[in-house]
Formats: sequence, C-alpha cells, structure tokens
Amino acid sequence: MRTWVDVQGYVMPMRSDAPGLLRIVVDGVDEVIAPHSRIDPNIVGGALQLRALRPNIEVMFYHPTEGLGLLDGRGWRVYFGTGTDMPQKLLVYETLVDRVWQNGSGAWPHLFDVGDLRAPYYRVGSE
Repeated sequence: MRTWVDVQGYVMPMRSDAPGLLRIVVDGVDEVIAPHSRIDPNIVGGALQLRALRPNIEVMFYHPTEGLGLLDGRGWRVYFGTGTDMPQKLLVYETLVDRVWQNGSGAWPHLFDVGDLRAPYYRVGSE
C-alpha cells in the first residue's frame, strides 16, 4: 500500500502520484504502515535532509534496524540510520568510499553503513 507521510511523520492515504515527492520503500516489515498512524519524525527529517544534500535522490529505502538507505549509482547499498545528522554521515560515507577507491584492491563493497558515526563500516564480497 502506498501512502504519504508529512514532515511530522503523520501517515495519510495517497491521493495521487505527485511528481517530485521522495519515495521511500520500506524493507523488513511485515505489517503495512496504515494511514492515520505516525512514524518517527527522525526518519522523515533524515530523509528530507539527505534529499536536500543530494537532490538527485529519487528513491530511498527504510529498514527498521538499519534506518534510511539508498542504492549508490556505483552499485552498492548504503545505510545512513535516522536523525538529522546526515551532513556528517554523508561526509563519513564519502571518506570511506575514497578509501576504498584509493585501496585499489579490486574487492568492491556491496554495503556501506554509516548509521552509527562511532562505528561506520563497509562489507566487501558476497552478501
């Protein structure tokens, strides 16, 4: 079921498919997010902040334990967690990517996670 969520996290029925809205696909959740419920405003705030920092983002993912994520154009998934510290998380992510490129080992990551700024990581190899 597709729904809209406002900036305070209130869920409402989708009235139409409006161009330009950020689409967030929910992963890892069995129950449907029902209209007239509310999600954590930190999820919405983080998604809007990432979109403001990277306006080319059209689709994001949300996983209950990993937080907000996206598919990087270079072929891997990156998770940013939630909250409004996305400028710092994006900087840490870009620093990790630079290290991987400079390493040049040929082993490319399939996942980056900067949701916890105290322990960012990436995974190389098969999922």
